[in-house]
Amino acid sequence: MPFTNLVCQDGATFFHCRQAAEEGKDYPFARGVHKTVQVPVYSGQGHDRDDHQQFKKRSVEDLKERYYHICAKLANMHAIPDTDLKIPRFDAGHLQRRKEQLKRCPSQASEQVAAEKYPLRKLRQI
Repeated sequence: MPFTNLVCQDGATFFHCRQAAEEGKDYPFARGVHKTVQVPVYSGQGHDRDDHQQFKKRSVEDLKERYYHICAKLANMHAIPDTDLKIPRFDAGHLQRRKEQLKRCPSQASEQVAAEKYPLRKLRQI
């Protein structure tokens, strides 16, 4: 059965199998598959400029936090009144703690594996 996707603007026709009783109904998965994303548009007036003299050494977490902060400001500037904005937040401290935990994990895992293998070696010797 041919169908057109409600979200696509190019008028492409697709085909799929359906029961005869569902003929003429909208394709149930057409809305959820194709989502549009609004990409921030930068202009000379609102574009962020980084001060390399003042901030010589920044971590990746600091740069990510700055990026999300600027995106939130731009979203607020270009927001349509009375709309619910879903602005993603970034927590640099949380990411730093997660990376520290990840660094500790492999060393603990190797110690744990060695501790678990010790009784097995003793058992084989017996």
